[in-house]
Amino acid sequence: FALNGANNRKWVETFYALLKKANFKIHFDVDMRANEVVGNEDLLLKLREVGLETILIGVENFSQKELNFLEKSISWESNVQAIKIIQKLGIKYVPGILLFNPLTTLDDILFNLRTIKSLDLRTNNTVVKPITAYGAIISSPGLTIHKFIKDNGYYKGNERGYVFANKDVELCFEILQHWNQMMPPEILKYRTLDIAADEFGLIDLKNELKEIYSRIYE
Repeated sequence: FALNGANNRKWVETFYALLKKANFKIHFDVDMRANEVVGNEDLLLKLREVGLETILIGVENFSQKELNFLEKSISWESNVQAIKIIQKLGIKYVPGILLFNPLTTLDDILFNLRTIKSLDLRTNNTVVKPITAYGAIISSPGLTIHKFIKDNGYYKGNERGYVFANKDVELCFEILQHWNQMMPPEILKYRTLDIAADEFGLIDLKNELKEIYSRIYE
């Protein structure tokens, strides 16, 4: 969902005006790059007014080295700024994170996790779900990274198409995958209770679940 540039801004202004005139009571979600958020708070406020509920924001990574490798053409500071803007506006969001690629190091992972923690993702309760920290870029034929992997001897016929250069990162990835298999049933259980608490107006249970969610997010 593009906001940058004169043509895109004009389209969004028209989109906003038509929805407002029609007085639709709708909620919608959008996918958006971080650099579309920065500098476009006015448009985001208008979209929120006519039903924008959640932004899936393609952060990918907070390490500049990793962003450059992914050819994202964006700074890690812009990623941080975009999330702070969304938090300030009170729009819900899901940050898309690709923490792993063939050249990822433990320092890259730690930098990402420290940055994520510093953002206080529960600000205004805008983050929709706990961050997925095990995401790895997939090497598909036709992508620049696929040629890099083949040329540098990292190719492997697994689900992502390569091995990590750093063996400690391989172990870290396996641990996070195991953790991910454990967490969804727990999250779903509390989510079900949360829906029930809403339905029956159980304020004490809602507050208790909020504390549990807080610990899960950490």
